[in-house]
Amino acid sequence: MRNFKFHPDLFGTNFKLFIYCLLPTAYCLLILWGCTGQDRMFKESRIVMDAICTITVVSSSEKEAKAAIEAGFSEIKRLETLLNFFSADSEITAINKAAGNKPVKVSGETLDIINKAVEIANITNGAFDPA
Repeated sequence: MRNFKFHPDLFGTNFKLFIYCLLPTAYCLLILWGCTGQDRMFKESRIVMDAICTITVVSSSEKEAKAAIEAGFSEIKRLETLLNFFSADSEITAINKAAGNKPVKVSGETLDIINKAVEIANITNGAFDPA
């Protein structure tokens, strides 16, 4: 069996001093590197579809991020007009009012969403129930 000998200062004072200086320096450089005008995260929450919804955008431009957030909430509002069963004007309300009595003409988008909801209900064995 061989005996290995380390240099007496390999893990001694100089090495520890090097590590104690290197780690904080590297940490500070990483923090500063992240603050050089790179992408930032922008968030906004609103109540839509009777729930709190938060949209998060990562961008280097606050103006572009706010525009993207606004576009996201506009799309959710548009879908809400089609699908909100609390709204007297929605396509879902029209379906519910006519249920069992007569067919209702709806947009292709509403039909696609209903089909997807039924598909997910089948996949989850009813754990997700769109009814």
